[in-house]
Amino acid sequence: RDLRKKAEGAASAQDAPEPPRQIIPHAAGGSFWTRGSKTLLMGILNATPDSFSDGGLHLSVADALLAAQEMRLAGADIIDVGGESTRPGAPEVSVEDEIARVVPVIKAIKEKKLDVVISIDTRKAAVARAALEAGADWINDITAGEFDPEMLPLAAETMAPVVLMHMKGTPETMN
Repeated sequence: RDLRKKAEGAASAQDAPEPPRQIIPHAAGGSFWTRGSKTLLMGILNATPDSFSDGGLHLSVADALLAAQEMRLAGADIIDVGGESTRPGAPEVSVEDEIARVVPVIKAIKEKKLDVVISIDTRKAAVARAALEAGADWINDITAGEFDPEMLPLAAETMAPVVLMHMKGTPETMN
């Protein structure tokens, strides 16, 4: 009887459809997360002087790295690094300024080997490319690729996972 139950259980388990899998690479390489296995926590690291959430606390690389370390110790699995405020009324930041803000932070996190996934929060493909080259693992685009027509081709070219967000208007207008 026990063998029959085990065999029936195995058969029904094989017949059951496999749940959809979302495999996400881990920064350390070789390990993956499957949707439903664990809730991942994302820490937000804004390297901007006018952030809506932290008021510009992480402008230096040293301060940003310390914040990333604190987030990791608090349980963050992902650090989302952004260099352009998207609060209502925020002005657009040049590609050069945004790269100058995020790339050194990403490199510092990588060099410190914090064992986190690094997400680049940008709506500009050139910034995303520079961040990926510096060691970012994901692209997080608040415009779902609508602001920069090169964003989605970049994600496809690099095979980088991409988070597609939605917003009304632009940070300048928010309408």
